[in-house]
Amino acid sequence: MSAHIPSSPFRERLITYLLPYFLPLTSDFELARTEALETLESYGARSRSEMINAMRIIALSFTSMDLLAVSKGTEMPPDMRLHYVRQANSLARTCQQNENALAKRLAVDPAPPAEQAADPIDDVPDIDVEALIQQTHAQIIAYRKSIPGSPRHQLDDTMITATRAQDASRPAAPA
Repeated sequence: MSAHIPSSPFRERLITYLLPYFLPLTSDFELARTEALETLESYGARSRSEMINAMRIIALSFTSMDLLAVSKGTEMPPDMRLHYVRQANSLARTCQQNENALAKRLAVDPAPPAEQAADPIDDVPDIDVEALIQQTHAQIIAYRKSIPGSPRHQLDDTMITATRAQDASRPAAPA
């Protein structure tokens, strides 16, 4: 199941993380980039968190295989070889956990995007809105007056009186 991942700085960052695993295979940068992108897309990730899971799976898989290759291909003491194999095994387990987490995410259908209401919901009558505004202003003024040495309460009283006068002079909105 391949899903096209739209171009974005996020996608490019994931590809950048994966390029070190693909560049040793070819001297063609664009080919390595394409291989990294196709491998990432092959996991069918639909969201950014799923893409991160897929990127981790790829990176952990390659790193685990690299450790095993190093442990087999070079002369090293047996205890170091065992250490490399253990680390590769640990990475393989972590990779499997990421694969299971991604499989669970992909098994669930994504929630459809919520439709935006064309107009805001007008569920509070204008008279109640005005009462709530006045109540809030009164609470703010009471709080500011409770602060010792605050000159703000005089300015607030003046502003609220002016706002009420402006509101009273406006024509009423049609119902």
